[in-house]
Amino acid sequence: MVITQTYRFKFYSNLKIPIGVYIMSKVSLLMLTLLIISMLPALTSLSHVEASGKTVGTENALVVAIDLAHGENDKAVDEITSVIDFVEWRIIDTAITSDVLDGVSILLIGQPMQDFSSDEVLAILDWLGQGGKAIWIASDSDYGQGPSSQATANNLLEAIGSRLRIETAAIYDDVHNCKAFYRVLGHMDPDNIPGLFTHILSESITRPILFHGPTAVIWVDDAGVPHDPLNETFDGFIRIAWSYDTAYVGDNNPPLGMLYEAGMGGRPFLFVGAEYFNDTQNLIVASGESPYGDYMPGWTDEYYGVPLDGPRYVYNMIRWMASVIAGSEVGSPDMKLGSFSDPEGDDNGPGTYVYPTNAVFVDGVFDLTGFEVYDTPDNKLVFKVYVRNLNDNPWSGPNNFSLQYVHIYVLTPIDEPVNTTTLGLNVEVPHGWHFALLLAPGWETQPVPVGQRSALYYANGTAIAQDDTSFIVYADWDENSITAVINESLLPGGHRAVEWIYAVALTSYDGFGPMRVRPVQPGDPSEWVIGGGDALAILAGVEPRVMDVLAPTASDQYAMLNSYDTELGEPACIVGWGMELLFVNLRVSVEGYESYPDAKVYIYVGGSLFRVYNTTYPEFSIPLSNTIYLFNVTPAIGETVDGMGLYKFMNWSFGEFVVTDPVLMVELEGNLTIDMFFKAVPLTGPLTVTETETATVTTTSVSTTTEVSESTVTTTRVETTTTTSAITETSATTETTTVTEVSTLATTVETTAYATTTAVQPDYTAAGIVGIVMVIILVLVVLMMRRR
Repeated sequence: MVITQTYRFKFYSNLKIPIGVYIMSKVSLLMLTLLIISMLPALTSLSHVEASGKTVGTENALVVAIDLAHGENDKAVDEITSVIDFVEWRIIDTAITSDVLDGVSILLIGQPMQDFSSDEVLAILDWLGQGGKAIWIASDSDYGQGPSSQATANNLLEAIGSRLRIETAAIYDDVHNCKAFYRVLGHMDPDNIPGLFTHILSESITRPILFHGPTAVIWVDDAGVPHDPLNETFDGFIRIAWSYDTAYVGDNNPPLGMLYEAGMGGRPFLFVGAEYFNDTQNLIVASGESPYGDYMPGWTDEYYGVPLDGPRYVYNMIRWMASVIAGSEVGSPDMKLGSFSDPEGDDNGPGTYVYPTNAVFVDGVFDLTGFEVYDTPDNKLVFKVYVRNLNDNPWSGPNNFSLQYVHIYVLTPIDEPVNTTTLGLNVEVPHGWHFALLLAPGWETQPVPVGQRSALYYANGTAIAQDDTSFIVYADWDENSITAVINESLLPGGHRAVEWIYAVALTSYDGFGPMRVRPVQPGDPSEWVIGGGDALAILAGVEPRVMDVLAPTASDQYAMLNSYDTELGEPACIVGWGMELLFVNLRVSVEGYESYPDAKVYIYVGGSLFRVYNTTYPEFSIPLSNTIYLFNVTPAIGETVDGMGLYKFMNWSFGEFVVTDPVLMVELEGNLTIDMFFKAVPLTGPLTVTETETATVTTTSVSTTTEVSESTVTTTRVETTTTTSAITETSATTETTTVTEVSTLATTVETTAYATTTAVQPDYTAAGIVGIVMVIILVLVVLMMRRR
């Protein structure tokens, strides 16, 4: 007997169906629901490749994969994948298979410490067999665990049919180095090979490149006999980067060098070489040091005070490899050093400003949406600011825009005095700046604000007006951008622009306004005056004359532009952003803080005072860069510091808080949270550090996984200096350095990940296909019902 049940289904009323079919329909519906729910987390990450880590880049670009599955470390990977944006990046963190290499054009293997399995080698061979591929295999000197990397690299080079080999030795240099013989400097001097775009390799490179603890590249013939690249070549061989002729051979661990003997020197050695195969159009690159990972990778732009062209070297290498396998030039010779985005719709200053009412002030003309910095092959720097709506050029400004006034305040790593004021914005930049770019419409001949030409200001107040050669300003209506192109030689610390801190503000240009900035008034706007101002701030002369500030969120902008103090007559503070951002979240617990509910929080960092907005709760976030010396201001024991200290907490009504416990200071590469516990003490005299014991730890390039607990600092391949020990060279994968006299500190410092995320547009294609399939199944079930 068939049991039936009345079931009301869309389009069908009082349809009698068998209970088995009813149950099937319910199960199908449940399966569809569960499937969609289970896929929700994936909907925001479908652009990532699960089998091989993350994918970063643009659609239809060549794919470059970075291997991290064979003991390599990821130092500089984030920087490389963000700066080199004309390719798509993929991180390999699992065994290499054909699926992992699917779609990859270039494979980077930087100092592998673990052997490749036979299956992985076969996958790489199959991948190369497709033709039009490039692989860069980098190794290390024979110091420490270097022989393992050398053997792994050479085994792979041999397996894929290359003549290139990694010499089983080390190369040192007592003259051309970064303050130590093993921090060797090299230079680009590529062979000129017609048709292989070798001119790209040396574009815009004027400084040396760091090869930290390197070895040399040699080659072998069909009989396995090694040859010296200095005076012997073969068809398809391309010599790229060399040591200086002051270099010499070192030998630390077996085996002995294949070609060179210890002590040989007084001549250059090949650091980077390549082999091109005409039949397959494949390119194999070998190098004695790695562009990423390593102790200090080839990407490094400065080391021990020596300026380097590491970023441009890696950029050129990737662009060259991509161009060779593509058969035409790929990417631009202009290297993007960094880019920042700013949310749309926050063009209201501190959150209350309203555009003037004249028709030229259309929606979006003061909405800053992005900022980019480029390095060009002719040693110029390009600063590009994007707005939501440039609105053409209604008043025919010579620089092709009329309404906007861009201010860019730049702090560099140079040890020179800074300026903290701004030119007409009525805000301060508390960390200071070494130079400022004021991009104006460009009338007259004198620099703003005296005249109306765009200007370059130095911290000492001197200025240079734009011209037609060394300092050019223009707008592009199609992309809604304002651009400044300026000779690097005019900018202090120009070779290290990737390390600068940029405070960018957009305001309304007014040729008749104070300092050429449009004024603000309380209440409604008028035809030519911005409305929505704070009457008390205007009366006190501290109202910000800024419509938009470069910041990750609108709330960050509002907090900065509302940080003025009308009673004390203190202007608001805006902070800059670094391309290598370190977000330090200071969760501060202060005993007795509740006694000072109106306190303002300050932090004194690296010689610069950051005022962290007006707050009634001692928890805040502040953007810093690991290129600023974050932790170099520490009061000595018993030292009277007169208001200066690493961390200080201000209360204008009750005096200053005293930090009575020193802090274990660790400079980290990455993002972190530091929890600190202080005792709040109203100030009755000059600040004095009263703790009887202190410890200072300065670390360089520490992984974000660094753990700081009690008396041990564990790092990954870290150069560490403490009050009791110094490590000159470290090649072990992990070292542990004991910090003495730390366990007695009352201050607790806990480092944890401080998550920063980038929004990714969901790709619903896969989910949509699955959903369609499930709907078809349901339709079939319904048809079965109807037939019955």
